[in-house]
Amino acid sequence: MFHTMVARKKETDFNEYFDALWDYARSHEMSKGRFMKLSGLSAQRFSEFSQRSRNITGEYFIKMLAGLELSYEEFEQISGRPFSEDQRLQLQFDNFVKSHKDFLEALMKEPAKLKLCRMIIQSERFWTNPYIRRIISKILPADR
Repeated sequence: MFHTMVARKKETDFNEYFDALWDYARSHEMSKGRFMKLSGLSAQRFSEFSQRSRNITGEYFIKMLAGLELSYEEFEQISGRPFSEDQRLQLQFDNFVKSHKDFLEALMKEPAKLKLCRMIIQSERFWTNPYIRRIISKILPADR
């Protein structure tokens, strides 16, 4: 799977948000089966998450939000529980990878294109954005 190719060193979990997600789904009269289907969760995974016996990764969290048709920003507002900087960064990164999967896979196959993109990304104009600086520093460490 491509996601593991660009995996972060430490996975941030979203366990503390599961109850709020499930409460939101039930408040919108969504059955457990429908929530699982829309979120891409098996019965086993739902059980593991609800019993807190398995960590909820950013990837699963995004799937559950998509099943509820919520962005992470909307959910943060609804739940009243702000994400940590690490969680927010992971959600933004996972969304970026998901929305640019084909492009990123093509880059991984062709080192010359990857190097060219790295040079473009490191240009001064691009680096003025602090969000981009944090993301890029995590996925494309500088050559030393």
